[in-house]
Amino acid sequence: MWSARTREVQDVKKLQGLPSGFTADCPEVLAPGERISIAQALRALTLDSAYQFGLEGEKGSIETGKLADFTVLDRNPLDVRNPDQLRTIKVLGTIVGGKVFPAAATR
Repeated sequence: MWSARTREVQDVKKLQGLPSGFTADCPEVLAPGERISIAQALRALTLDSAYQFGLEGEKGSIETGKLADFTVLDRNPLDVRNPDQLRTIKVLGTIVGGKVFPAAATR
């Protein structure tokens, strides 16, 4: 969600799996005109992704009759004022098929 909202690019040198000596000219912000709102990014990850797979009748939103698979966050992404704060939202757990899976403790 953060990358869709900010369109910022990670430092290419920090990416793993690149051949040694790899260099690339990479802008700090990739296609700034393609930034989307947090609400649009959230929809892309939920309703729109379910639609892409033809599963909008089963997934993508919390409604009666749909699977209740979702992620529990420590705060609402729609309440974030600064897009950089999206990166600090913690996953508390997920619920898949009615089973609760707490997030693993980080070190």
